[in-house]
Amino acid sequence: VQAVGVRRPGFGSAGRATTIRVNTCEMNIPDIMVYHYDAMEKSHRAAFNIQLIEALQSQYADVFIKAAVYDGKKNLYTSHRLDFGAEHSRQV
Repeated sequence: VQAVGVRRPGFGSAGRATTIRVNTCEMNIPDIMVYHYDAMEKSHRAAFNIQLIEALQSQYADVFIKAAVYDGKKNLYTSHRLDFGAEHSRQV
């Protein structure tokens, strides 16, 4: 079976130019390992999730040795591996 696609009419021939503003900053990040965790179900509101992560970091300071970065949805980043114990962890 041969796939047949539609040819693109050209770059920049349709649409119009526009100016956008972005909020950026330059960062120098040390060469460290960053750990990513899928933190929540998607069914909760971001404000609730943030409060929950903050409460967990306070209550379990021995696990959250340094504060984690959380987007309020499902992505949690840390500079150290979180020790949840063998039965609550898996490596992918």
